[in-house]
Amino acid sequence: MSQDVIKRFRIYAVVLSLGVTILSAAAGFLLAQRVIALGLLYGGLSGTVTFWILALRVQKFAEQDPHTIQSEVYRWTFVRLVIYGIALYRAYLLDTITFHGLFAALAGLFIIRLILMVLAVTGWDKKKGDS
Repeated sequence: MSQDVIKRFRIYAVVLSLGVTILSAAAGFLLAQRVIALGLLYGGLSGTVTFWILALRVQKFAEQDPHTIQSEVYRWTFVRLVIYGIALYRAYLLDTITFHGLFAALAGLFIIRLILMVLAVTGWDKKKGDS
């Protein structure tokens, strides 16, 4: 697989995810409440950032010595989990009674996964000559 294809996929996924995150947060603010909008923002942004980290690491792994990969995987998995934890805890603090912020952040975490599935099924990130 060409490095250009991986890079294009990563950029498409991040741009679409940020767009959907902002639109869903705006809809949450207009239709529901500020807590839901902020929760969606926290979850969507943390999901997008952690995907960016993961995608960069995968690209680096393809170029690394196989013996050094295992320690790198554990370190960056821990970093991603810390980012998720911070976002979810911050969203929890928005509304500690009904947990609307926490539930919205959990939904926001799945925005990038939805975008990845859409890109995988539709192939919008591919050029005409890619297969």
